[in-house]
Amino acid sequence: MNSLLQQKNYLIGSPQDIEALKSTEHARVLVVSDVHGKSSILINIVKQFGKSCNALVLCGDSTYDLAELLEQGNENKDFCDFIPPVIAFIQGNGDPSTFPVSFDIGAQNPNANGILKGTVIVPPCQTLEVNGKNLFIVHGHHQGVDFGIDRLAYSMKEHNCQIALFGHTHVPFNLMTDDENTKNYFINPGSCSRPRGGSPNSCAILTIEKDFCDAAFIKILTPLSNNPQFSIFTPN
Repeated sequence: MNSLLQQKNYLIGSPQDIEALKSTEHARVLVVSDVHGKSSILINIVKQFGKSCNALVLCGDSTYDLAELLEQGNENKDFCDFIPPVIAFIQGNGDPSTFPVSFDIGAQNPNANGILKGTVIVPPCQTLEVNGKNLFIVHGHHQGVDFGIDRLAYSMKEHNCQIALFGHTHVPFNLMTDDENTKNYFINPGSCSRPRGGSPNSCAILTIEKDFCDAAFIKILTPLSNNPQFSIFTPN
């Protein structure tokens, strides 16, 4: 369950859960991107996988859908139990820099002083420490991911991260590189609502252990139904 409070570092969750995530020996991170207003898909993904995950990452073009998720979590404690303890999210090229919710989500965030109560601040990028590994979270449009990952790799290294999570292309992507004996991971979960390039509606679950990192990609069948089906697949 998530505390539904945005902290100074813009993560949503309690300080205790954010700190615990840094050293969790076996962590599962649910990664979703490019929801584009189809919030029912995001909510069904969270209902299916959220309880078994330590964090939820949204890689942009999903702020309206995050707002719906937060509102439902605030209104329905049974649903809130499905929301992972930590939420990390960033601004996509179609997202605003802030959005409102009906409760005081910024009560513990000093960066929210002076802005309207109930305002969620959306950062352009985010870092998240999971089990001693640093995740770099962006949408990808500023890094030109439509044309390759070179700029993304440079930005990730600037932020001292080993794992990059991004969206924007609407195409799932999974690559591991070895740079000076350091393994770097580049993961795009695809779009859960508007897939491109012949790919399915999809999301991903990242498993992070001390000496292990792996991404499982999940195909969403009949995504707009009330009871969608899910299956594992390998991106092309």
